[in-house]
Amino acid sequence: KHTSICIKHTQRVRYSAQIYPEEFAEHRTAGIIWSNLIQYQTWFGQLQWEVQGIQTLPVTPASEFLLSKDWTPKAASLFETTCGGSCDTDGWITFLCLLQAITDKSKGWECAMKLDPHVFAGEAAGGNGNSLTNTLYWIATRP
Repeated sequence: KHTSICIKHTQRVRYSAQIYPEEFAEHRTAGIIWSNLIQYQTWFGQLQWEVQGIQTLPVTPASEFLLSKDWTPKAASLFETTCGGSCDTDGWITFLCLLQAITDKSKGWECAMKLDPHVFAGEAAGGNGNSLTNTLYWIATRP
């Protein structure tokens, strides 16, 4: 529980938290946190969907403690507006569906049903390790 509280306040940035400067807090997600630096990027890239995606996964039942209803709408919006090209083909798009389901189960379900089966294949970096079964289970079990 303490870990999830820490992650919510440092990685999943609430705009009103005033932990980070306003221009950074608008992203709602921290990419890499160093002892004296915070970056909106990942180890493998700096596109918005990469940062949102890497900080969303893995999606498991414990994710309910991390992916809050006040954080996900803005995170999903940023993800949706920037996800294209390799985001779609490499399976990262699945995380958009999972985020959408937190605030709108039917929207998340509709998104998941449109996914190309390839996004769950072993060679799809974002979807690798995430299955259609896991995706549909997560969406179906949202309150």
